[in-house]
Amino acid sequence: MSELRQVVDEVARAGDFSGVVRVDAGPEVLVSAAHGLADRTHGVPNSTHTRFATASGTKLLTALAVGRLIDEGKCALESRLLDLLEVELPGVSEDVTVRHLLSHTSGVYDYLDEEVIEDFDNFELPVAPHKLLTPTDYLPMLTAGPQKFAPGARFSYSNGGYVMLGLLIEQLAGSYHQYIQREVMGPAGMTDSGFFRFDELPPHTATGYRRVDGKWRSNVHVLPVIGGPDGGAFVTAADVTRLWRALLSSQLLSPGLTREFLTEAAHYRGHEHYGHGLWIDDDRTEPPILFITGSDAGVSFHSSCHGDDLIATIASNATDGAWSMARAVKDHLQAAYPREQRAFRV
Repeated sequence: MSELRQVVDEVARAGDFSGVVRVDAGPEVLVSAAHGLADRTHGVPNSTHTRFATASGTKLLTALAVGRLIDEGKCALESRLLDLLEVELPGVSEDVTVRHLLSHTSGVYDYLDEEVIEDFDNFELPVAPHKLLTPTDYLPMLTAGPQKFAPGARFSYSNGGYVMLGLLIEQLAGSYHQYIQREVMGPAGMTDSGFFRFDELPPHTATGYRRVDGKWRSNVHVLPVIGGPDGGAFVTAADVTRLWRALLSSQLLSPGLTREFLTEAAHYRGHEHYGHGLWIDDDRTEPPILFITGSDAGVSFHSSCHGDDLIATIASNATDGAWSMARAVKDHLQAAYPREQRAFRV
């Protein structure tokens, strides 16, 4: 058994991990392991082929869809949102651009403001979850408050801002879900991933669970009934590896736009920055780490790219299940692989 597999198994046992771990180094799969149950009611175990919800990991898919529209000439990073949309967004500054929304610097009102909300397991959406089927269904929540700050003034993670990007995709290309499937998942080779109703999950898909009064309960009544532009796509770990490789090899966006998306656009805190749809961890002493992450009631997801050929994905169907595993895998990769093997050529 490899040292990394030992690390994964030990962390899984210690934390009662439910989910999947996959680490790829070039053509070699270093670890592909599943633990816990996909369906606690029927005792169905997770497997390495199980599809897991990604929560905010979906934002990279949305960003790439917008990038495809930019490459098609239908909009630009500096295009003003209100110039492109036919729907009205009262309270949104006319200076908000596509770039602002992609980099979380728009300052738009956020219906799910992570600077304010403390308990996501028990947060209740202002609109009934079963009514949230398309980005347009989010409109009452998007316009429920004023602009937080002037566009470009600072970073503020915005779920509402990414739903606005979903509105843009629907305005310029039709159905959000169909466009993501056709223009992002398809070209990336993500054949086992998609958007599924939480109350009608297909086989080989993990139900999300949260602790309520000491009992495991599903998240079916807590989250939008189907994922949207800010979160909720389901993926396999193997498909996430395919997504990273397609992005880094400029198969999804033009080379110039790929470099733009992977460039720091806003500073969050410490050595964490945001690009366009993804995070960048760069302490200026080690090669940067690209990552996407997401957390919802019954969902925790983290996927990181430590150079072109070293990719780690951890997905769990429990609210906090992925975090200790993600830290352990990161620490091992940082220690086991020299700097030159953790570099990007993009």
